[in-house]
Amino acid sequence: MATRVIELVGNNLAAGQTQDFFAFGFGPRDALAVTAIAGRFSHGGTPRYLLSVENVRVETHGGDTLEEPIFRVFLTVRNLGADTVPNYAVNIGVISP
Repeated sequence: MATRVIELVGNNLAAGQTQDFFAFGFGPRDALAVTAIAGRFSHGGTPRYLLSVENVRVETHGGDTLEEPIFRVFLTVRNLGADTVPNYAVNIGVISP
């Protein structure tokens, strides 16, 4: 079994706002684990960040007799908190058999 991480980066996600992402680089037998994590901040106060990952879907493209299929994951990150998230990462863990 092998594992690796695909990391995507976002910034300035206001309260209630969403951002869509996509990634590729995994195969048909891989399992994916997706998290969104707020980064560090450098302003005063102690804001509480709450991010959710929603609407995760995988698309298969191609795969006929002339080409290998391409697998892409699409997802949405939503800011459920009251403060703007200045920067955050979306980590996609890829677990291969």
